[in-house]
Amino acid sequence: MTKTTKQKKRSTSAAAAVKKIAGLVWAQPSEGGECADALLEQMEQVVPVLVQRLSQQNDPSATEAFFALEAMVMRCLNPDRAEDSHRLSALLLQNLSSAPDTYSRHQLIRFIGMIGEREAATALQPWLDQAEDFEVTLLALRNIGNNPAFENISQKLLRSKGREFFALAIALGDWELNGVLQEKLLRRHLPTARQDELPALWKACAKCQELWIAPDLLKALQGPSKVLAGAARAALHTLLTGLGGWEAIELAQEFYVCDQSPIALQTWFQCCSHELTDDCFDAILDATLSDNLPLRETALELLDYASSSGVDIEQLIDFASHIADEETKAAMVRMFGRHGDLVARPFVMSLLRDKSQTVRLAALEAAAALQGHLPSASLQFLLAVGK
Repeated sequence: MTKTTKQKKRSTSAAAAVKKIAGLVWAQPSEGGECADALLEQMEQVVPVLVQRLSQQNDPSATEAFFALEAMVMRCLNPDRAEDSHRLSALLLQNLSSAPDTYSRHQLIRFIGMIGEREAATALQPWLDQAEDFEVTLLALRNIGNNPAFENISQKLLRSKGREFFALAIALGDWELNGVLQEKLLRRHLPTARQDELPALWKACAKCQELWIAPDLLKALQGPSKVLAGAARAALHTLLTGLGGWEAIELAQEFYVCDQSPIALQTWFQCCSHELTDDCFDAILDATLSDNLPLRETALELLDYASSSGVDIEQLIDFASHIADEETKAAMVRMFGRHGDLVARPFVMSLLRDKSQTVRLAALEAAAALQGHLPSASLQFLLAVGK
């Protein structure tokens, strides 16, 4: 077979494959997969044709082309299709400049990012410098997520400002590398940051363990914006629990002093890890008596965990004996039962005749865990409605 004959045969096959794309829009998964496979077999001939059919008008021909390219991309996401994935990514990059309009080019960049080929990160760099292509290219680079993508974003950050700068800084948080978001650089730009940009920026700094952002977060806790205060709580939790060490414990304590919220108490507890400080333990005990229900419930959960991690059970018993709130007392009594420490048994048994039915029932549950079920005569008394 001559070279010309082979080319004609490939062209005929490609044309036949392109004719099938109309059925992709409403195709069943199995039929769509077969059509996508046929297109992939002829991708060198098919992709340029499909790219030229794209249009921001989304006419029927453009819609069919979009569905066809998307089907090919989705097919290539299968780990077994690595070779097809590499070829398709290269073809999309080759045809990027010939996209009919900005909308169509953005679809191609999005597809390239979805495929995530390593080599694509370097090839996309020029499009990151185009204002109209910046956002979609940045998203594609974040999805690719390799070293060249990181370098492109890092270098672009140094020559950017405004919203573009903050979008790049937020993107660098994906790599979670300490030192990437340098204080000196970000301090120059922070005064121009919009309030809706701060939560994601704080999150990125926290993921990168940028401790210099902690004072900003603590200050935001006392600010007028509830949205920013919530974002600051989440960022402080990420930052401090990931950091570890005494510096983190001290900052976590300051976090809780500034903001007696469940997440602040949980952060402090997690930072202490297996060496629960006296201050943190006392704060948890105090929080079990709080009028703030979410904080009280969090404190009881932490106390439950702490009691199974070596906290002195006798100290907890002494504390529980002075609790006036029956729900809180009952919760602690059940905790004693769950952990099965027989030291708590005398205290639990003494509560079987407590004036509160809630406490009595909790004591009954704990007693069963500590020494087995009680006689039926005792049960009748304990389940009595009267208080």
